[in-house]
Amino acid sequence: MIRQRGNRFQVRVYAGRDPRTGKRRHLYGTAPNRRAAGQLENELNAQAARITPATATLDHLLDRWLEVARHAPSTRHVIVGQLNRHVRPDLGALNIADVTTERLDRYYVQLEREGLGPGSIRRLHGNIKAAFAQAVRWGWLDRNPATGARLPAQPHPVPVFPPRDQLRRLLENAPDDFARFLRLVAVTGMRRGEACALRRTDLDLDAGVIRKARAISHGVERQTKTGARYGIAVGPSTVETLRTQLADMDTRASELGVTCPPDAFVFSDEPDCSRPWTPDAVTHRMHRLSEKLGIEPPVRLKDLRDFMVTSLLESGQSVRTAAGRAGHARATTTLTHYAAWVPASDAAAADQLDALLDE
Repeated sequence: MIRQRGNRFQVRVYAGRDPRTGKRRHLYGTAPNRRAAGQLENELNAQAARITPATATLDHLLDRWLEVARHAPSTRHVIVGQLNRHVRPDLGALNIADVTTERLDRYYVQLEREGLGPGSIRRLHGNIKAAFAQAVRWGWLDRNPATGARLPAQPHPVPVFPPRDQLRRLLENAPDDFARFLRLVAVTGMRRGEACALRRTDLDLDAGVIRKARAISHGVERQTKTGARYGIAVGPSTVETLRTQLADMDTRASELGVTCPPDAFVFSDEPDCSRPWTPDAVTHRMHRLSEKLGIEPPVRLKDLRDFMVTSLLESGQSVRTAAGRAGHARATTTLTHYAAWVPASDAAAADQLDALLDE
């Protein structure tokens, strides 16, 4: 913080928590003008960053790790929230040398007894482990105490997806533009940020192909979750749905005296489609639609992805095909999450092999 006091400028920089008392520490200084105050701020920040292994707390380590970690904005938002709710209040004031494998084992048991789910505990551990791995690379520690910590068993995921009649009910009762959005997600398996980021230049409707190239995250366009850019085939009905969406957007723009540029977003509330729908907005809209129709529990956008994958597996499509449409980097991810639906197609394969031998 820089603030003027009389004809001087006071500079205050946060320097983490005292490892003994747990109290917040600050470095202070004064400067004759604002430019000098900016230079002083940089010097104090550099001083605060000079933390030795003997003085570094877990709070210090998490701060420094977050400065260099490469996370998508939405991922960082979630990680910071989890660390602030759990790790920092419970372990943040500890010196990093005092955070042992035994201490982490006891902490995870404590979180489990407090009702935190196994998946949440495992995600917290992943971030703690990554932060300590960075401390080892920096030479703050000789070994990573999170390596070898015991974690609660991860229950096997069971996808929840809406029955076909329920999905049709949603599509029939949603506003036209939102119904088209939902259909797109259901047939392509796009994540909500990827569908929101779709531009006209990503559509090759003559060929029946949609290119998945980017995603919207916290108002910023970025690469997709896996970093991949590829095309997804869509059927004739979905092609016509998208043609209708583009025509409606052009009509709206013309009535308002503007035009939609070639790279306009496909789904937008702006007259010229210059800004996309946001992931959070479509999530809330989906929830309200489910409530309006009395669907309990409410259908989530993720459920439409599950509908797409499970429908393909049950119809006998390969895991690789389902994985590609869902945007999974590896087919093993699809097998892990949707294993319960593979035997249905596997049974059909067994019948086919029987028929070949019995001819």
